[in-house]
Amino acid sequence: MNRKYLKSNRLTVISIGFWLLLFAKLSWAQGAMPVHVPLRQAGSAHFLYIYEAPLEPRMPGIIQSCEDAYDLLTPVFHWQPRQKTVIMVSDAMDIHNGWATVYPRPMILIYTADVPPESTIFDPGDYIRRTIFHEFAHILSIDAQYGVDAALTNIFGRVLPGTGDPLSLVLTLMSASPGLLAPDWYKEGLPTWVETEFVGPGRGRSTRVDMIMRMSVADHRLLHGNQWFLELPEWPYGDAAYLYGLKTMQYIHEHYGMGETERNVPGELSGAVARSFMFGFNSRSINATGKTFQTLAREAMQAEDAKQVRRMEILKSMPLTRTRRLTPQRLIVTEPRFGPDGKAIFFSGREEADRHTLFRFDADTAALTKLRSVRTTIPLFADITPAPDRSHLYYTRLEIHGRDRLRNELHRLDTTTDRSRRVTGSGRYRYPCISPDGLYLAAVVNHSGEQSLVQVPLAHAGEQTYEKTLVNAPPNFTLVDPVFSPDGDAILYIQAHEKGSELRRVARQSGDVTSLLNWPCMVLSPVFHPVDKSLIFVSDKNGVYNLYRMPVGYQGDPVAITHVLGGLFNPDISPDGKQIVAAAYDAYGYYLTLLDYAQLKPLGPLPAIDSGWQSLKKNLKAMDAVDHRPADPQMQTQPYHSIRHMGFDYWSPWMTFSQDGLMGGLSANFSEPTQFHNLSLLAGAESNYGAPVGALIYQYSGFYPLISLYTTTMPEYYDDLVVDTDNLYYDYNEQVNSAGVAVSVPLPRVDWQASWTLGYEFSDRSVIEKSEDDYQGQSLQTSNLFEGQSSALWTRLDFFNATAYGRSHSYEDGRYLTAAVEWADESLGSDINSTRFRGDWYEYVRIPWFENHTLKLEAIYARGSGDQTAQGLFGLGGYQTGFLDQGLNRSIDLRGYTANYHVGDEVVKGGIAYRFPIYRFYKNIGTTTPFYLHQVFGELFYEAGSASNTEWENEDDEWLSSIGTEVNFSTTLFRLLPIATGVGAVYAIDYEQRIRDGEDEDDFDKFQVYLSIKTTVNF
Repeated sequence: MNRKYLKSNRLTVISIGFWLLLFAKLSWAQGAMPVHVPLRQAGSAHFLYIYEAPLEPRMPGIIQSCEDAYDLLTPVFHWQPRQKTVIMVSDAMDIHNGWATVYPRPMILIYTADVPPESTIFDPGDYIRRTIFHEFAHILSIDAQYGVDAALTNIFGRVLPGTGDPLSLVLTLMSASPGLLAPDWYKEGLPTWVETEFVGPGRGRSTRVDMIMRMSVADHRLLHGNQWFLELPEWPYGDAAYLYGLKTMQYIHEHYGMGETERNVPGELSGAVARSFMFGFNSRSINATGKTFQTLAREAMQAEDAKQVRRMEILKSMPLTRTRRLTPQRLIVTEPRFGPDGKAIFFSGREEADRHTLFRFDADTAALTKLRSVRTTIPLFADITPAPDRSHLYYTRLEIHGRDRLRNELHRLDTTTDRSRRVTGSGRYRYPCISPDGLYLAAVVNHSGEQSLVQVPLAHAGEQTYEKTLVNAPPNFTLVDPVFSPDGDAILYIQAHEKGSELRRVARQSGDVTSLLNWPCMVLSPVFHPVDKSLIFVSDKNGVYNLYRMPVGYQGDPVAITHVLGGLFNPDISPDGKQIVAAAYDAYGYYLTLLDYAQLKPLGPLPAIDSGWQSLKKNLKAMDAVDHRPADPQMQTQPYHSIRHMGFDYWSPWMTFSQDGLMGGLSANFSEPTQFHNLSLLAGAESNYGAPVGALIYQYSGFYPLISLYTTTMPEYYDDLVVDTDNLYYDYNEQVNSAGVAVSVPLPRVDWQASWTLGYEFSDRSVIEKSEDDYQGQSLQTSNLFEGQSSALWTRLDFFNATAYGRSHSYEDGRYLTAAVEWADESLGSDINSTRFRGDWYEYVRIPWFENHTLKLEAIYARGSGDQTAQGLFGLGGYQTGFLDQGLNRSIDLRGYTANYHVGDEVVKGGIAYRFPIYRFYKNIGTTTPFYLHQVFGELFYEAGSASNTEWENEDDEWLSSIGTEVNFSTTLFRLLPIATGVGAVYAIDYEQRIRDGEDEDDFDKFQVYLSIKTTVNF
């Protein structure tokens, strides 16, 4: 049976399915929980809790909130999960967050740190309870199933397309909950409605959220429904799905649920969606509202537009303070701070298509400079504070500790040299400020979910033994924005809760606390005027964030000194006291503005607007009932043993195809909630010879090094490897059975990732007997076809620091480096002795004149020595269809040539590719359809390589080269699958005619057309 190589007049299909399986299964799973602290578990009626041991004091409140969420929300959603929901609680991140999934079981992960004020989810009070309700609403909406998808889930489990093949993908879609397949704006809007209606205040009452919507109307930039998705690459980025989804749910809640008979209509809609199948989403709202979801979304935006127009008319009843945008529209600005001369202004910035860094703006010339070497992580969450003489700025950024902890650390920027260095190694500081004498640092720290205001000698910042705790936050209170008094004797700070904010003063020596201001609103960012010593701060007292001034000595009521339509944030005052710099807001995001302090006169009471959220009376009654019920008895806890929770996830048939034929079979997966243990099984066969295909892969990530045990069996193909004495070519096909172990030590950092891996692999290679029939009995030129066992030790180093942005189609601005060595020897049980080395270098160079245009440079060198075989130590040729993330890969792709077109013990390859966008969409086909369109992008490439044998001369020594182009269309299909399908054309310049048995001499062409499937960001 002879596999024909597909020529130019035929279409080469490159399927990455089966290889994606092995790549995904052999890649290193990090686990959901950190490994540096012991884990414990507890249980309640409807939940299993897994948490870090130091968080145990927080757990009774979390358990109570979870059961409250169950009791309040299951009647609203008309659904009860069929098994206990796993709640994982972690202190591994210094930014509050959470996620929920039902794959392979209902699970929620919550990070206990609070969130900074710049976030749309900042709401002082019991923010963890809010997150629990939000995430449990996700569980209820995506767990609910009826009909065909429920039957398939009962048979197969929660199927994931782990093999990357079409069959398992179809089964994944058919068995998925319709709630999971709903649009992003619905999936995020529904829980955001829940957090507002059943906990509060929530984003539905948020002044910042209202500001975003108000200015979208003011600037005629209200997004269309086809842009309400998490992938939106421009402001407000992924928040669009949350905010516009929330506004749609709010509209439905108010217009269809507030009648004489109160109804939680969003909950009814969740039940209706769950009774659909796959993507039958749009019409499921008709029974409850009489209209489709698309119509409801459109009407919601019309209502929001009219509402915001009315609110703006109220605000405009008093003359507005004029603010001038000083920075480009696509640059998001936060934390502006004056430099020492009062002319330079530094701030943290986010660009759509570049790395996050600090910037410098010259107030005299309006020149804007990006400080490329001074990188930040999440610009909106960065804190910046000046030294007393402003010669240095101290700023925070998130750093990775170990492999799984994300911590806020302090850095220092020299404002004269623009050079930065890290100050703390384990500070976890937020909202830092420096004392007037420059000797002390005050900041808020968060340990095990508890907040404290501390001061520490600046020279010992980050050393807990030197920290003095001044204030501990009471339960459900948040500490933000400390600032030293001008005389340095006290620190002012804000203690906030869900009903308001209190400005307080703590004496540094005695610890005495005095209340200076207590308003039923947000108060943020206090800063002292350097000349008149008055206190300037930000508040949303009238429903808009404005600047207020408190007289010297804190005597008298604060008065508003600005009245803006959008908002003003993060004020700083020039050293001479004449100007205030702040981050202002319009529909394009936060921008830099300057205000003349002398012109900011007291304004008196400002026109006020409120959130306008209307709650159902029956919901308020139900909330009051759970608030006043007695707490459950003391929880019973025990150590968490992950292996005891290992369980079945799913099984699935799979099938994939390529130019090598069909492969198919069955796969199954087992895991436990923390993902420390993962076991994947696969069994099947390929179509050409009925050769078995299989894999068993076990991974453990419960301590710092990651361990993988695996065994695989699969065919390996060598096109045209066998040559007879008549110069006719035949394929050589072998079955490769392998087993191995690998230990990887990851070193992830915010700006780069590295790892070192050590492994052992045993392989047994034998010819597939049916494939020998083609050349059986022929007189062959080819010799040394190796069959037998190979045992090898190997090690590999990897480094990656490239990045991708919202509109990127290729990695940009960085490189991927890898080097591997393998040693096979008889002493290890091998039938063959060899030593192999391979090094790969991929450089991604941004073309500065054009956005998202990238030049990819590639160089590979591989060399080996030892016993010579016909298969060679390396093979050159073929298309990049994925690669095994284990050991040393022998195959080096070269487009236009068959896999292993040339083999040898030394391979050199180089390449250059120009990657560029052609047309951008970044919108859905409609508000409710399951096809999100990214962009069309192209590539022009040239590749060349040589495979040779250094120990004897052969015909494969010449260079091979190819030139071609490829065009891809990137989409997110069916809401779950981000892929870029494409078509390419390649001219294999040095492809030589090889006459095969049964083929004509004229059946030969160097030009090929091929289909490709890639991810939306091209490697």
